[in-house]
Amino acid sequence: MFEIYKTSRATRVLERVRAVFMGLLLFFPAFLLSLPITMIWAKHLYAGEAQGPLGGFGISFLFGIVVAALGSAYLVHRVNRNVSGTER
Repeated sequence: MFEIYKTSRATRVLERVRAVFMGLLLFFPAFLLSLPITMIWAKHLYAGEAQGPLGGFGISFLFGIVVAALGSAYLVHRVNRNVSGTER
């Protein structure tokens, strides 16, 4: 029915570190996939200004940070749920 993981403390810590690292790696796809959309939006919003599209980088950067934080939190939650043996 329920699998109770009998793992050492070091293994649990490594699983959590791996989950955080994998969540942080989500920054790059989120940044790169949102960049074209935000660049077009910034170019439209700041029409005629030479540095207008740079606003797209800021928005994409923030979007990447938010996705990385949420992804890390979700993956750590999954690891903690698996370690405690309450997998659904």
